[in-house]
Amino acid sequence: MPTSLAFFRGKQVPIEEAKINVMTHALHYGTAVFEGIRGNWNQTEQRMFIFRMREHYVRFLQGCQMLLLDIPYKADDLCDITIDLLKNSGYRQDIYIRPLAYKSEELVANLRLQDLSSDFALIMVPFGAYLDTDGALNCCTSSWRRVDDTIIPPRVKISGHYVNSILAKTEATLAGFDEAIMLTQQGDVSEGSGENLFLINDGQISTPPVAHNNLTGITRDSVTKIATEDLGYKVVERQVRRSELYFADEVFLTGTAAHIQAVGKLDNRAIGTGTDVAIEASDITLIDGDLNGIVTALKLSQSTMRTIKQNLFWAFFYNVALIPIAAGILYPLFITNAPHSLLAPILGESGFLNPMMAAAAMAISSVTVVGNSLRLKHFGAT
Repeated sequence: MPTSLAFFRGKQVPIEEAKINVMTHALHYGTAVFEGIRGNWNQTEQRMFIFRMREHYVRFLQGCQMLLLDIPYKADDLCDITIDLLKNSGYRQDIYIRPLAYKSEELVANLRLQDLSSDFALIMVPFGAYLDTDGALNCCTSSWRRVDDTIIPPRVKISGHYVNSILAKTEATLAGFDEAIMLTQQGDVSEGSGENLFLINDGQISTPPVAHNNLTGITRDSVTKIATEDLGYKVVERQVRRSELYFADEVFLTGTAAHIQAVGKLDNRAIGTGTDVAIEASDITLIDGDLNGIVTALKLSQSTMRTIKQNLFWAFFYNVALIPIAAGILYPLFITNAPHSLLAPILGESGFLNPMMAAAAMAISSVTVVGNSLRLKHFGAT
């Protein structure tokens, strides 16, 4: 059985002992920085995969710098603390890792960050799907605008500014939607309440720039690299207007908690073809810590489409070539000319396809289709 532990005030303690005073500054003013890091348990390999842990801690320390949170750790130190806590906790399931740096001074009515002491805590909890949906997301455009960088920098995870996301998410879910899409103060698309956003049109992938008040997403970076380096897509950071999303071929959200989720509807308008099958089945969810699984899934999908097209070609070829012969298209030729000795075994003397030959052709067609499909069994992304 796993043990719920926390790293608190410089040591590991049972999680029920990791408590702060009600006077703590961060509790009153949101003067804290956090991260959300995924740990994915792979049952086959009996291993925990932590998704880009060091990159998360680099961003975490940038947030600490912003709020003058003086903690005595570097990124590599934080990775070591996390791994040690994970080993002692004994989790063998998907988890969410939550580091928190906060103004620990037990003091209110003081708004001077430089006067306040800081501390660091770390917890980890079992964690399944972040977004409660079995298919593509049903989203709405939020009436709450994304907080601007000149107000509170949204490029890092400052606790206080997440009230902005919470208001948007709450509004969306109370109205029956899965997620909210947030706009900048100027009306451009920023991101979801807790995810970065991408759209695809005519084979080009676009995403709003970080300058449009969205998080410097780690998963966003991974998706961009995989799309460009492994799959050959062009990814462009650019201004995205709200109406563009309605006419996009695809829209999807990315985040460490959310993984990768397709948007099936926005403001009650279907994205892409809008078919029920596409809306229900178009999401991609990672089940381990290796984002190369996306490459494998997409290449398998492409290979499957090629196989389907090849099978359709052979079916078309057999039908176009043999059905007219079976129907007697060559009959006039055989009436006016003596039966050709080479064609006689196939067409007989009447010009109609020999039933035995027709059965053999159908068998060859079936073997071709099945054999072509079975090649997918040995598929491997390269």
